Amino acid sequence: VLKNADADKKYVKTSEFIWYLIAVFFYTNMTGFVGQYRNAFLVDVVQITNKESSLFSVITSVVPFILNFFIVMYIDGRSIGKSGKFRPLVMLAAIPMGILLFLSFWVPKSITGSLLMIYIITVAVLWGALNTFGNTINNIAVVMTPNLKERDTVISFRGIVSAVGNSASLVIVVVLNLI
Repeated sequence: VLKNADADKKYVKTSEFIWYLIAVFFYTNMTGFVGQYRNAFLVDVVQITNKESSLFSVITSVVPFILNFFIVMYIDGRSIGKSGKFRPLVMLAAIPMGILLFLSFWVPKSITGSLLMIYIITVAVLWGALNTFGNTINNIAVVMTPNLKERDTVISFRGIVSAVGNSASLVIVVVLNLI
């Protein structure tokens, strides 16, 4: 609980707030893109069968679910460093998630059959595991400031930007198709 004198103190710099919202936008845009288009890409472009699609869905749901228990235990057990507890994880996951986003929508033409399934499942499982680290960006809002009013503002804007980022992938695809 803050003392009355600290209740109006700002802990989050404007530049940090803006960069945080930009990061939330791009993170939710990436996760929205994969969530909305990956299965359609695999079925319509890569042309995997319904049976392969079902196998893909089961494995890429179950394996990351199990891995998440271990990942969350690791995250929870981390000590708070000078950059915080969550911030380094988000920064660590950012570039690999971008690469895996690309790999989620790119399949080497030379692989087919079982190798194709191994490739797309491996990429999806790695994406799911890294997503657990990247998702800590949503937890940062809660611990960015001890000022309750400022925290409410950060959380509210995070929610708005997250919703816009998640939906932006729909607009991006439409615009790219118009070009």
